[in-house]
Amino acid sequence: MKLIRDKLNNNKYCKLIKNSSTYKGIERGWSVELAPPFLIKFQNKILVRIARVVGGVCVLISFSKYYLLAPKFFQQIILLLALIQLIWMFISCVIKIGNGIYVLLYQKEKLQIKK
Repeated sequence: MKLIRDKLNNNKYCKLIKNSSTYKGIERGWSVELAPPFLIKFQNKILVRIARVVGGVCVLISFSKYYLLAPKFFQQIILLLALIQLIWMFISCVIKIGNGIYVLLYQKEKLQIKK
């Protein structure tokens, strides 16, 4: 593996690509955080993380129709948790898109590439 990596690092085409402004722009764009700080803080809390995992599992179970094998009471709980998870995913996505547009329009210095 190291031999392949060394060959790629010494390859003139790989050096040309890594020094191009397009590569640097893509690399810079991937490094910009789209989520605002309050959303990151909220999502890093332990109870929220647990709720997101449980909600994700409930979404997968409800999409696979295995929840129909459970008693009626558990079916309703699974569907409720899945619905809450899907709503949270939608809200989170809208917040990230809005913050991304804000960064593109008003915080252009975060995306500038310096030589």
